Amino acid sequence: MVDLPSKPRISVVLITYNFERYIRECINSILSQTLKPFEIIICDDHSTDNSWEIINEFHREFPGLIRIHQQEKNLGPFLNGTFAGKMARGAFLCLMDGDERWLQRRLA
Repeated sequence: MVDLPSKPRISVVLITYNFERYIRECINSILSQTLKPFEIIICDDHSTDNSWEIINEFHREFPGLIRIHQQEKNLGPFLNGTFAGKMARGAFLCLMDGDERWLQRRLA
């Protein structure tokens, strides 16, 4: 049996592209987890809607928790996700798309 730390370092990697309609609820579902993530990495794939502005609002409110990056051009979900995953510093990685919403015990 493997002993896990009492609070594992979980990096949540969130990739987004034109999810203005869903992104607030998505990020709030991460923030309301019963087991808090070590970091939240949001990598936007050069959205053309207001997704990036909303992402920046959350980054300003939680600067020590949320790290953000916007691609200079649209790369597509695979390359954007690969880029975002390389930014992770946690021991565990949990992937999410910007149009998803988690129940509160997802990370637990």
